[in-house]
Amino acid sequence: MKSGLLMFLFAIMVVGGALFFKGYSRAVNLNHICDKQIPWYDAMFLDAISDKPDCEKYQ
Repeated sequence: MKSGLLMFLFAIMVVGGALFFKGYSRAVNLNHICDKQIPWYDAMFLDAISDKPDCEKYQ
């Protein structure tokens, strides 16, 4: 029982960390490419951006 709880907590930490880094990287890209300040928790659900023409979606 104790090991199952630890595995569950570890899985939550891994998924939470993955979502944080996904949102943070997209927020940094929007900041540097499009000059838009968006919090990581909002950027987590946005499409990935790679260059200037993609900025039109966020105007």
